[in-house]
Amino acid sequence: MEDDLTSKNDSTEKNLKELQQSQVTSNKLELDSLAEQDLIALANLLAQKAFNKSEMRYRRLFETAHDGILILDFKYGKIIDANPYILHMLGSTIESAIGKELWEIGIFSDIQASKAAFQALKRDGYVRYDDLPLYSPDGAIHQVEFISNSYMDGAQHVIQWYYGQCISS
Repeated sequence: MEDDLTSKNDSTEKNLKELQQSQVTSNKLELDSLAEQDLIALANLLAQKAFNKSEMRYRRLFETAHDGILILDFKYGKIIDANPYILHMLGSTIESAIGKELWEIGIFSDIQASKAAFQALKRDGYVRYDDLPLYSPDGAIHQVEFISNSYMDGAQHVIQWYYGQCISS
């Protein structure tokens, strides 16, 4: 009987040790999982901070450039964004420019040629003119260097139109 009692005690002790070990392992897994979640959260936070810093640098360059920049949707040529320099040259506001097709803002004298150039840009991905006349609402003609390319901005295909340093005629 004493052997049975000793055997039951040994078995109970063994089960208790296994239960404790199981609990320790479970706690370690929980801690490991929490530590992993914390590391992921920290990595996401650092990535977001880096993205915000990059976006702020880009926005500062875009807003203060002394050259005209338009961002258009690839499919229709509608204005998505415009920097203050080009808006000033156009005598326009961002609110009145957003959503308009490029030819609706009145800067080109030959709309059909502009539409053909837009199609060539969509086909080739790049267009450049060294001396392109753009027209302001006040009648001034601006001879500009014009460079345009298309690229993916996240999931959206866009076109960037860059008008080099404007020289009024």
